[in-house]
Amino acid sequence: MLTVVTSAYFKDMVESFSTGVVIVNTAGEVYVANQAAIHLLGLSGEDWFGATWQAAFAGIEDKEGFKAFMELAFATDRCNTPFAVRFIRRDGGILHLTLTSSPLIEYEKVFGILILITDVTALHHLHERERAMLLERNAMQRERFEGLRHLSQAVAHQLRNPAMTIAGLSRILARKVGADGKLQPSLEGIIEAAGRLETIVRSVSEYTVISLGPLTVLSPGELLARAREALPGQGAAAGWSVRLDPARLSLDAGLMSMALAEVLRNCLEAVAGNDGHIRVEGVAEAEAYRLMVEDDGPGIEAGLLPFVFDPFFTTRPASVGMGLTKARRALAEHRGGLSVDSFPGTGTRVSLVLPLRLEASDLPQD
Repeated sequence: MLTVVTSAYFKDMVESFSTGVVIVNTAGEVYVANQAAIHLLGLSGEDWFGATWQAAFAGIEDKEGFKAFMELAFATDRCNTPFAVRFIRRDGGILHLTLTSSPLIEYEKVFGILILITDVTALHHLHERERAMLLERNAMQRERFEGLRHLSQAVAHQLRNPAMTIAGLSRILARKVGADGKLQPSLEGIIEAAGRLETIVRSVSEYTVISLGPLTVLSPGELLARAREALPGQGAAAGWSVRLDPARLSLDAGLMSMALAEVLRNCLEAVAGNDGHIRVEGVAEAEAYRLMVEDDGPGIEAGLLPFVFDPFFTTRPASVGMGLTKARRALAEHRGGLSVDSFPGTGTRVSLVLPLRLEASDLPQD
């Protein structure tokens, strides 16, 4: 094997590689380097021959990491895991390289290490540009949301007082007119419309203030219990089936209880009057916890399903249509997600996906 390595054929083959190739002997000295490696490492002339691998790769910033990489390369008879490094050339140029090592073995003994050097600088810059664009887009979306939130708060504030005034004065007039008055039906219509307007204003106000607060560690069972406390009669009208994998969830307890309560309330409305059942199942996944809430109600028509998260979208006359909108926003604040699948005539399943561990560093920064 040593004869092959030093042959002209081998040298020509090594030179044909577009990636850098460096061979280091067991003494840690470089005795083969193709032109691609010489160019990438910024070497000149014959100053690479006989140099130690520390000298040849002196431009690597993470010297401790590279030392561990080389020690592992000499200690094993297998290829190493690729090692990504930032490399500063002698001329000041900065490259991003990926190194892989393979042992050279003869008579079951390692006599050298072959190091392949791949220049991924262009790919790194592309990823950095994509990351910068994504951060900029997220910042713009957040700025847009903040602008809409402030506008919604202002509109809600401006509508609240007139709505309350209309409802209050209409009730006074209704009492003065009396139940038999000709104006009573009109006044009742005004009172009802003003009450709905107040409900809409309150729902918008609740949505605009949704934001992640202090985190509390809860079990899925504790979260479900808190959510059911917010339901009328704790949802006693329905049959319940609960199966939850154990887990410890890091949550804003109030915000997530509200979100789950909104989902459960929708399910209860779907099965109201038909002795329906609600099934709650929680499954711990690799990095998240999936909580699925399913009812056996009439389901949602396929044509309506894309709109269930839209503000004020509802098929129930008495509903405002903000429940799932608020729930989805609460999940987004937790870096989670909410999705709905429905099967007309069979029922609806809502999936809430929560991270198992939510750290302060995961939260949006002001």
